[in-house]
Amino acid sequence: MQICEETKDSDRLQRYMLQFTEQHFSEYVFKWYMNKGQKGKIFNKQLGQREVLGKFLQKHETLKWLYFIQEEKYDAAHATLRHLALKETEYLSRKKTLLSLSKLCALISNSPQNVKSSQIDAINLEQDLITHQEALPVTVVEAYGIDPKNMRVFLPEELIEMYISEENSTANVYDFKIALDLLNFMKKAIDDPEVFNLRMHIWAKAILRDNWDAFDCNNPLEAFKETIFFQIIEVAFDQGIEIHDFLPPLEDLLKTPELNDLAENPNFKFFLQAGYEHILKIIS
Repeated sequence: MQICEETKDSDRLQRYMLQFTEQHFSEYVFKWYMNKGQKGKIFNKQLGQREVLGKFLQKHETLKWLYFIQEEKYDAAHATLRHLALKETEYLSRKKTLLSLSKLCALISNSPQNVKSSQIDAINLEQDLITHQEALPVTVVEAYGIDPKNMRVFLPEELIEMYISEENSTANVYDFKIALDLLNFMKKAIDDPEVFNLRMHIWAKAILRDNWDAFDCNNPLEAFKETIFFQIIEVAFDQGIEIHDFLPPLEDLLKTPELNDLAENPNFKFFLQAGYEHILKIIS
């Protein structure tokens, strides 16, 4: 092997790989290149033994997609790349690249159009999650000591907390709407207890952003319209979201631990109940 490499005698190496097939010489060659840090050479088509290479790469999934692309098996390349992207937790940039490559492979594959569309939709969803992470406010990124050029992959739950945290001192209606949107990325049913509790947590944090004691009791509806709570619902309505499902149940909201003190405030309860009646009247 060393002699063939030093003399650059690829023909002799190819003969040896064919001659000593039963002795698994091809696998030895592939391992030799891998150990030497010359992974690219195992994809040299002049070596032949493509089927053997395919089997060898079953244990090296980070390289397997390159083999599939060489063999024009784009659907398999797409699946492998997407699998790698979903497993990626260390670098957001790497996940982003893997998803982009996966989408390209899906687009040029021979899969039926309905299958291809489903594959693209799944990737788009993951890319949307990346977009939400990349859009984290600068103040939050700095407060959490995050390097924006070298971010790890955050879970949806982590992003939610960042968007609604006190560190996001300039949080607006869109930050809280994004936090609510991120619930859809948790891969759990919307009525799952964890999702439901987190949903109530987001709404409670939105409520706490306003000073309800400062509102004019003589104009409760006008005052309510100034709250982040109401503005979130306005944005959702403009986006075509079904408000009956989007609006948190009033009784459950008032039981949220974060609102224990505020729930006893008569002004707050007055404004909130008036606001709910107004919203339900509009959407009924």
